[in-house]
Amino acid sequence: MSEFEPKPKEITIEITEELVEEYNKYYLTVLHPRAKKKPIESPYMRTLNKMLCEPNRIQANASKHKYMDFTSYIIEQEELYGLRIAKCKLYMQFFYPTKLRRDLDGNIAMLKDFLDACVENELLIDDSYHVVQEIHATGEYQKGVKKVILTFKDIKYEEEEQ
Repeated sequence: MSEFEPKPKEITIEITEELVEEYNKYYLTVLHPRAKKKPIESPYMRTLNKMLCEPNRIQANASKHKYMDFTSYIIEQEELYGLRIAKCKLYMQFFYPTKLRRDLDGNIAMLKDFLDACVENELLIDDSYHVVQEIHATGEYQKGVKKVILTFKDIKYEEEEQ
C-alpha cells in the first residue's frame, strides 16, 4: 500500500485451508528446505487445548513463533505492514466443515499469537484493550469449509488519534 492511498476503514483477513497450504509450501521450499513437517496444521491455528497441552515452555514458545511467522506472512501478502491501527473492533467468524459441537473459546485463543504478530508487524500499535476495544466471535457450519475470517472494523489510525 503506498503512502498516498487512503488507509482502509475496514480490513478483512481470510485464513483458509488453501492459504495454510500455500504458506506450508513456502515454508518447506524457501524458508526451511530441509524441514519435513508442515508448520501450520489448520486455519484455526493454535487452540486453547493445544496451548495448554504444550509439554514445556520451550516447545510452547516455538509453537507460538510458528503461528506468529504464519501471521507475518499473511500481513506481508495482504500488504498490511505498518498501518499502525490505534483503535478498532475485531470480528472473528469460524467456519466449521462438520456439525460437530465446538467451543468458540478454544478457537479464540488463536488471537494471542495472531495479535502479537500484528503488533510485531506494526498493523496494530498495541494489542491492549485500548486499541482492540471489542472482540466478537461467531461460529457456523458450512459443509466442507474450514476457515477463519478476521475483520477489523471502525478503524482509527495513529495519526488520526493525535
